[in-house]
Amino acid sequence: MDKFPSTDVKRDAPAAAAGAAPGQRARRAGKILLAEGNRLCLKIALRILQIESHQVTVVTNCEQVLAALPQRTFDLILMDAELPEMTGFEATGIIRENEAATGGHIPIVAMTSSAMQGDNCLRAGMDQYLAKPLNLDELRRVVAPLLPPAQIEPAFDQAAALSRMSGDRAFLCTLALMFVEGSPSLMAEIRAAVEQQDGARLARAAHKLKGAAYPLCATAVTDAAQILESIGESGRLAAAMDEYLEFQAEIGRLLTALGALLRRADDQRNLNFSTVSAPERTIPCTA
Repeated sequence: MDKFPSTDVKRDAPAAAAGAAPGQRARRAGKILLAEGNRLCLKIALRILQIESHQVTVVTNCEQVLAALPQRTFDLILMDAELPEMTGFEATGIIRENEAATGGHIPIVAMTSSAMQGDNCLRAGMDQYLAKPLNLDELRRVVAPLLPPAQIEPAFDQAAALSRMSGDRAFLCTLALMFVEGSPSLMAEIRAAVEQQDGARLARAAHKLKGAAYPLCATAVTDAAQILESIGESGRLAAAMDEYLEFQAEIGRLLTALGALLRRADDQRNLNFSTVSAPERTIPCTA
């Protein structure tokens, strides 16, 4: 059994509709070492970190914290300041001494049952502190700035899409054009459903747009559409507008990328590259 159990807690789309805070997708996710000895507090912390899609390694005392650090790379330590035997303050002192010799700095956020301990946490070398029991909004406010910036994935995976289409670049261009031309009406339908709080209509429109984006390997768009679809199916639309705005941003990124793809294809066609007849217009077969 792994001495330091890792809980890769990725939030799925149905959970977005049924969870405590639907519609609030994590903007950054990190590898977090969670040190908590109290079982109830541990469950609460894990649930909150699950909502934020963090990858969590759980330990129950500071000795395990010190043992885990050389073995794995973490973005942040979330540590109970009042752990028995060796406290979080003492462990932080050891970590900072090691960093002074070897370089580097890992952010440490204390969890404390008393807000009065906050100054002590900072003096001990911790970067921030949170009062227990944890709550989602405070965790986001404190933890997000300490994590590395989220890597921005491409709007769509052209290589994967070509593989899905057996290398047929002309067909990729055809589907890209169909998406560029067809998505505005579906986005308008989704927006109207959100504004009217019509869950069934939202689910239908989001499902259609998800299906249109799927062949393009546009994961961010299909994931966002799935969340909207699930919210519509659940009938819990309180966060639907926030999700729609995130979805709109992802659609914008995808349309920009597809537009660039089609412009490159059009340039090549103008240089006398061969063309193939698409359902609605002529599409260049190289892109």
